[in-house]
Amino acid sequence: MIAGAFSSTSGKADITLTTNGDILYYNSGRQRLAIGSEGTVLTVSGSDLPSWAAAAGGGSLELLDYEDFSADAASYTFTPSSALTSANYSQFFIAISGSTDAVNAIPTIIFSDSSTNVYATGATIASNGTRTALAVSDVSPLNIANATTIPAADKDFYCLISMMINSVHGYLAGYMTTFNGNQVISEQKWFEVSADNIDKVEIEMTSTGKFKADTRFTMFGAKTS
Repeated sequence: MIAGAFSSTSGKADITLTTNGDILYYNSGRQRLAIGSEGTVLTVSGSDLPSWAAAAGGGSLELLDYEDFSADAASYTFTPSSALTSANYSQFFIAISGSTDAVNAIPTIIFSDSSTNVYATGATIASNGTRTALAVSDVSPLNIANATTIPAADKDFYCLISMMINSVHGYLAGYMTTFNGNQVISEQKWFEVSADNIDKVEIEMTSTGKFKADTRFTMFGAKTS
């Protein structure tokens, strides 16, 4: 029963309810619950009485950025309006799909301009299942793929990244997997980057090559509240 929505036949509801948004409930008689603050939800306390409380947080995905290349480009940079932190996001997901236009044009990714303390370990997996170990130690940028995964021009690739921010120790930690869309070749690795927030994400080429038109970059954040 909400004030302002109707007039009761007995008049007693209108006497109890005084303000638009009031809610009428019973507790040894008619009781008034004033409208809650914006964003709160109606809940029930341990005494079985209704009250307003903050909505439960977490779990929702927020689209942070989407870019569909209209033309070939050597790089793309996503700069959020404010730094992304672990206080607001528990995890991040990046999807990159596209193709390169030149031989040995290796796509890379850079987080928050970090040029040192970039580490990775993993493997390149050939079509016959052969695994070749790979490791990156204190270098930047971080390769999305390598010359084995993308050995020539006009090779389609698909990269998926899942990562989180460890603000206590000051690094990003994540898992990356990249597939060659034309051959059964993939690259998988765990990585760490020295940064306690994300104020920039850049993808670029290590050579003169470019990302071909219709390459797509998408980033989501799993909100903590």
